[in-house]
Amino acid sequence: MAAGTLYTKFWESIDAVSPSVASFGMDGGTASMDFIVVRNGLDSFLTEILGKAVIQKTDDNGNLTGRLIRTIPLAHPEYNWLYASKIDRVVGIGASGANEAEVSIVSLTDQLERNLPSFYVRYEKYRVTVTFESRPYLLINDTQMAPYWNNVSYYSPDGGGKNYRDYAEYLRYTRIKYEPNAQLLPSNNGSFFLHSPDLPGGVPQPISQANGAGPRITVVKNSVKITWFYVPYKMVTSKTIQQAYGRVNYASTGNFFGFPDGSLLFLGMEINDYPGPRPTADIDLNKIDQSVYDNKYCDITFVFEQFEVAPEMQADTPAGVPGWVIPKHHNMMPHSGLMRYCYCCNSNNPATGQPVFYSYDMRRLFLYRETIPAGE
Repeated sequence: MAAGTLYTKFWESIDAVSPSVASFGMDGGTASMDFIVVRNGLDSFLTEILGKAVIQKTDDNGNLTGRLIRTIPLAHPEYNWLYASKIDRVVGIGASGANEAEVSIVSLTDQLERNLPSFYVRYEKYRVTVTFESRPYLLINDTQMAPYWNNVSYYSPDGGGKNYRDYAEYLRYTRIKYEPNAQLLPSNNGSFFLHSPDLPGGVPQPISQANGAGPRITVVKNSVKITWFYVPYKMVTSKTIQQAYGRVNYASTGNFFGFPDGSLLFLGMEINDYPGPRPTADIDLNKIDQSVYDNKYCDITFVFEQFEVAPEMQADTPAGVPGWVIPKHHNMMPHSGLMRYCYCCNSNNPATGQPVFYSYDMRRLFLYRETIPAGE
């Protein structure tokens, strides 16, 4: 069994009957443990145990990254597929004096004025109760993510190639959900025929308003929602997300969650924001306009419309379609005569025509960019 960080400033509370409990069911497992934490280890305990995430804009050499630096939460030592999700209680043990309210080893040290009691009791140790639960996503630390980093390229609508470093954040802390959705497309009069020996003379009749109008063609376009959990709130302002609106997925290498190129149309995002277990930075009164983004996390749900045309229902792709165009799936329309889907653009020349939807490497949704640099 591989081990990451091993913490040494706290240990499990011991009693004749274990204060730690666990339970399991078809919906997952849960457990709780009591830890004894020395006073000078309380700050790191509160900071590290539930995990944290910060955006790294550049690395130590000044290279643009935009990835997340994560501390994954503490795993249960006995049931290591359960991870710390909540600190239920912090109880002081062994009073050792009193401190003025401004003197604290866990409080923020910024210049924001707060109303406080004049003093508080200081304890030598603390009993901390932690709840552990199953997570609906994969947790991987930064070190084990590094082998999945790659330099990739993709086409852009201006016809040029773009390059960037992919840090594969979509492989961790993500979950996919599907919601069924069907659309009905009307067909033109005369596109379909009725057949029966009971018709006058047994002659097929074109369907029209007089005998029922054309049938409606069912097109299944599911809603695909990919949720990215426990993300710094600042990520919602990333230009890489703004670039993706109204475009379909395309990956020059690899794929995006196994979906064929052109089958996902990005519609937007849903945001569930929350303060997180502990502030990650002091509030800077000189940059108060940024406080709405500081010390807050969120779960970002990327919403897509999925449309996949089966190979046997696709007409052949015309010659000359530009490389940056995805002539499949969302960029196809049904042809009632062929009873197959054809590539659709705004010109009778597919080499110069513009598709209905431009393409985008959706893996870039998981990168942070304040601005998009040249060449990317």
